[in-house]
Amino acid sequence: MVDETGRVLDNDDVLALAVDAVLRRLPGPVVVNLTTSSVIDDVAAAHGSRVLRTPVGEANVVEMMQAAQAVIGGEGSNGGIIFPAVHLCRDSYTGMAFLLDRMAETGKSIGELVAALPRYHRKLGKVAYAHGRLGSLMQALEEDFPDAGSDRSDGLKLSMPQSWIHVRASNTEPILRLAAEARSEQQVEQLYSRMEKLLSDVPE
Repeated sequence: MVDETGRVLDNDDVLALAVDAVLRRLPGPVVVNLTTSSVIDDVAAAHGSRVLRTPVGEANVVEMMQAAQAVIGGEGSNGGIIFPAVHLCRDSYTGMAFLLDRMAETGKSIGELVAALPRYHRKLGKVAYAHGRLGSLMQALEEDFPDAGSDRSDGLKLSMPQSWIHVRASNTEPILRLAAEARSEQQVEQLYSRMEKLLSDVPE
């Protein structure tokens, strides 16, 4: 998705616009994975809806959507929008329809709609790691962020006010996938560097 200036939009923001469009018509739960931006939580909260999070993977999201009878779900990493009233698969055409409808309803451009969303900065990356080290790495992270909320359902996600980090092992490569989000670019860079340094300092 690109805006009127040719700027490619962040996939999490595209999903957030679709979630906003759906919740204006259909109240109910929203399901996304652990690495999807907190902008989804803010949009859902504005409509009085709750967000449920799953391990990364479309199958995990769909399974939770069925269990919770969610009205919309998806994964920010790929902009995948899943609208169960149509079918339980990623559907770019449904996403386009929701965004075009919002443009027609409001008279605003895509860029203006995105600008109205809560602003978060995200950084994704990866580091090599030896198999079997994930447990010690997660423990070291939890000790370094003692006040953070911890979720170990898919690697480790640590949540702080207005920011979070997520570390998970790849299913296909000997790497750790890293993600961080915060309200400012400086904060997310600091958070990501702190996480990256800590992971490199943990002895094998």
